[in-house]
Amino acid sequence: MFLMRAAAIFGKGVSDMIKWKAGLLCLFAAVLLLTALTGCGGGKDTAFEQVPDPSIHIQIQENSLSRTGVILTYENTSDSEQYEYGDDFGLEKKDGNNWKPVDTVGDLASTATLFILPPGETTTEEIKWERKYGILPSGEYRLVKHFEKGTYVYDEIQNAEIQKVLSEYVLYVSFSL
Repeated sequence: MFLMRAAAIFGKGVSDMIKWKAGLLCLFAAVLLLTALTGCGGGKDTAFEQVPDPSIHIQIQENSLSRTGVILTYENTSDSEQYEYGDDFGLEKKDGNNWKPVDTVGDLASTATLFILPPGETTTEEIKWERKYGILPSGEYRLVKHFEKGTYVYDEIQNAEIQKVLSEYVLYVSFSL
């Protein structure tokens, strides 16, 4: 009934309106499929793999450890790879033979700052955990820090970046208070 009224209004036959509606449906399906295949991200995907890397090192700077924070030194011993990291971190406390996350007591926010550690470089970062974890009591702890190394995969036919494969490195540095 609807198609007959629409056909009368637009001056077309019912078969033309059916073809038009079928074409519109196919176009909608094609757009939906294209969106699903590209993941709504412009065709760029990110994949993670977690592997050990002998080129990135973390240690506590001498005489910097306190119950409220620490200064860490990061060293990239690679000749060609750069590493990326943020200001986020975690703390774990040893409980018997297991490591358990330290309970948070306050501000959990961290900024989305990205730091770059170029090949052959060393840098330091001051970590203040008092706002997030409070003043730590005595015990065995370890700080958890994430680093990434990105490798870009290119589509030679389209001459465009299609994927960034990130290798994620979780580094731990242990300490006692």
